[in-house]
Amino acid sequence: MVFIATAKGRAQVKKGQQGYGSLFRGGLHPIAYFKNRDKNSLLPIIMHRPRTKSSVFLFRIAAFLLFANWLLAPAALGLLGKSLLTYNHPMTVAGSGLGAFCMLLVVTQWIAGSAATCPLCRTTVLAPKDCSKHRRAKTLLGSHRLRVALEILFRNRFRCPYCNESTTMELRETIQRPQGHRSQLD
Repeated sequence: MVFIATAKGRAQVKKGQQGYGSLFRGGLHPIAYFKNRDKNSLLPIIMHRPRTKSSVFLFRIAAFLLFANWLLAPAALGLLGKSLLTYNHPMTVAGSGLGAFCMLLVVTQWIAGSAATCPLCRTTVLAPKDCSKHRRAKTLLGSHRLRVALEILFRNRFRCPYCNESTTMELRETIQRPQGHRSQLD
């Protein structure tokens, strides 16, 4: 039994049931999926989560830098183009400065993005790589990295374009081992 939280309320559906697909055609789009053990306890399906606060911080910084670069680079090119057409020297200096700032953002984003890895497949999702993407990986304006960056910034989660697994930007809960616990490798 699966509970689906929708914008219009909760729907209870069995997997494989005839109405499972018609739920989406009927205008009930899922917000979150839940599995239950009894009818009163709804537990969210756990996504992958980063281990440390620093990795969450790196994801957010790299996503912000990538998004800022996607906004500022066309603005710098437009400003330079307009300044060259109108022979406006101060605008040319401003456009060149904005272009140089964009190059600095690219280098900074590349450094921050190379440290932000998917918790499951350990591939850097915000740094340029030539690895093969998952066949169902979606793009935004032709870029997998831009889609991941916007998902991190606005949805607080992302779907890895390499393993296609969802990751939420919350810390993983760690289990405290007893003081006298020894691993089996010892």
